Amino acid sequence: MAGANGSNGHIPGPEEMEKVNTHIVTLTRFLTEEQVKHKEATGDFTLLCHALQFSFKSIAYYIRRATLVNLTGLAGSSNTTGDEQKKLDVISNDLFIEAMRSSGKCALLVSEEEEDVIFFKDSKNARYAVACDPIDGSSNLDAGVSVGTIFGIHKLAEGSMGTKEDILKPGTELLAAGFTMYGASAQLVITMKGGSVNGFTLDQALGEFILTHPDMRLPKKRAIYSVNEGNSLYWEDNVKNYFNSLKEATTENGKPYSARYIGSMVADAYRTLLYGGIFAYPADKKSPKGKLRILYECAPMAMVFENAGGQALDSHMKRMLEVVPEHIHDRSGIFMGSYDEIEKVKAFHKLSALGNQLSAANPLATSGGKAKILEKNPDDIVVTACLRTPITKGGKGWFKDTQAADLMAGALQGIIQRSKIDPSLVEDICVGTVLAPGGGATEMRAASLVAGFPETTAVRTLNRQCSSGLQACVDVANQIRTGMIEIGIGAGVESMSTQYGPAAVSEFSELLESHPEAANCKVPMGVLSEQMAKDRGISRASQDAFAAASFQKAVKAQAAGLFHDEIHPLRVKYEDPKSGETKEILVNRDDGVRDGVTAESLGKIRPAFAKDGGIHAGNASQVSDGAAAVLMMKRSTAERLGQTIIGKFVAASIVGVKPLLMGIGPWKAIPKVFELTGINKDDVDIYEINEAFASQCLWCANELGIPQEKINPKGGAIAFGHPLGCTGARQVSTLLYELKRRNQKIGVTSMCVGTGMGMAAVWVAE
Repeated sequence: MAGANGSNGHIPGPEEMEKVNTHIVTLTRFLTEEQVKHKEATGDFTLLCHALQFSFKSIAYYIRRATLVNLTGLAGSSNTTGDEQKKLDVISNDLFIEAMRSSGKCALLVSEEEEDVIFFKDSKNARYAVACDPIDGSSNLDAGVSVGTIFGIHKLAEGSMGTKEDILKPGTELLAAGFTMYGASAQLVITMKGGSVNGFTLDQALGEFILTHPDMRLPKKRAIYSVNEGNSLYWEDNVKNYFNSLKEATTENGKPYSARYIGSMVADAYRTLLYGGIFAYPADKKSPKGKLRILYECAPMAMVFENAGGQALDSHMKRMLEVVPEHIHDRSGIFMGSYDEIEKVKAFHKLSALGNQLSAANPLATSGGKAKILEKNPDDIVVTACLRTPITKGGKGWFKDTQAADLMAGALQGIIQRSKIDPSLVEDICVGTVLAPGGGATEMRAASLVAGFPETTAVRTLNRQCSSGLQACVDVANQIRTGMIEIGIGAGVESMSTQYGPAAVSEFSELLESHPEAANCKVPMGVLSEQMAKDRGISRASQDAFAAASFQKAVKAQAAGLFHDEIHPLRVKYEDPKSGETKEILVNRDDGVRDGVTAESLGKIRPAFAKDGGIHAGNASQVSDGAAAVLMMKRSTAERLGQTIIGKFVAASIVGVKPLLMGIGPWKAIPKVFELTGINKDDVDIYEINEAFASQCLWCANELGIPQEKINPKGGAIAFGHPLGCTGARQVSTLLYELKRRNQKIGVTSMCVGTGMGMAAVWVAE
């Protein structure tokens, strides 16, 4: 009979027993031994790290139990970067805050989940600042995919009590950094300034992080790449071309690179750290600055990868550790991985940049960057006069009794008076108008004759919804550029008082109604904008704040006379609604600008499109009447005629988006016009973005990373109105005169367009 301890009653001897490793290096032991190496050490850093590892252990515990205790799913709020917070994000953030507070060694904390820096005033002798992403990749939690915590530690400047400047530093100033990945087991990777990279695994039975990967080193090269190719539509050409090149057979083994992408930065980074290759999350047209946060994602990871023998760069091929964040949640693109793989990235980008320079040398090339567009050439399409009428409230303002053609005639007369151009030299006038029956072609031809243009001046109208005025200017510029005409006028007009309403849109046929996307073209813009605001996380409060700022800027500009240069006053007949008396009045200012508007006062207005909505009459563009016109010709023509040059047209873009996402048009159109001109968002001094709705304008600006102070510095359509066909032409004079006043040069005009489009144009002031 077999014995209890084995067959045939054999009892294993000591030499056959499992060998037990008693030389276990825990994280606590590791930190203590490291501390001994530094005579100046006080132990504060070690205590801070103990507090960090407690956070990691706690988060690991809650993640293991998440499904059992219902910790996955949305928590009903958003973090400061606009991402929906998961319940575990909230818990992890709270754990981190409490651990740092109770350690007594942390003076301030930056967390992805907190809008502002958290200062621990009670920790009076604390010498450290910590940045963290409590749970990176939290969108993967419900699927059980590995997520992680990323952290970076800075030391306070000598004598500092803890300020934001103590953490707004490049990664070269990091004292320590690392991450913990929560998967089949919890893996902690940590490195210190000038030190090695060490990996620890959490032993659940002991409750300790055990050193399992000492002195981690990245393989120098490996044919593996990790990137979200779902974003390839928005990548710059050099990025697109680089990753396409990896899919071709290599010269080394005749095989392409392998693609490995998890979708959780910590998991992708850990795999790359172990096996080599490259991980990338490049900036793109959708996120021009990049998507990852510098302080608590890019910089800590860059320190780990560099100390392990690899490299990390931003999307401009700058060393990631040298990038200085402008604010605590500043973003960047990143390329990081094996040393030789990053060298290949650098080489590829250098070749791409050289190719761009060669293209710029081609006189037919359309892009050339800031210096190129600031050059003055005889063939430049220049503006020698631009103006607009006052903009007045639809149905009750000073132009309520004035027909659209009369407004246009007044604006065209103003162009002749200001420029002193011989009207017979103007070969074509293009007028953008949206609501006019029959396209307004007949009355606009008549308006040109009334204004003083001869029968030899041709006239046409066009309708591209809210971008009609801009499209008219672009069409005229292109006519001049191709030699079709020498001098022309791009214009726009709308009388929403007399022509706004259901009659402006014809009924859809059964065929159109049967196509889902086509049927979406007739969904009211307010309704779809309300849904977009909800889907994109644009709060009612942020919309009201943006709208209030528009009113306040317009009030200030009007009081200072900043609209004077662009406005051409009109004498019109006006029927007093109280007395019924008709009289002639001089209209010389916008009548929709209201003083005293605040976010608080707007917050009291009832939503217009949904009971719990955020859009209302106070944070959407006003229904208005007005006209605008822009006189254009080549620089050589202007100089020959002695015309004063106000500015020049550079290029324009037009894009399509889903009809229900009409409001995102500028977000897609602006990067495209940058691509055409070779400039970037920082080259632009002023953005005139039409405020159709505060929600869409705000979302586009935030996504593009445009500073609020550069957007509509004199207010926008929310404050003084949006006569549909007029706005695109109106923005030109608003922009060029303000650039001149500020002694600035480059401006962009842009707008969303009904039924799902966007348009943008680049202008230069002189």
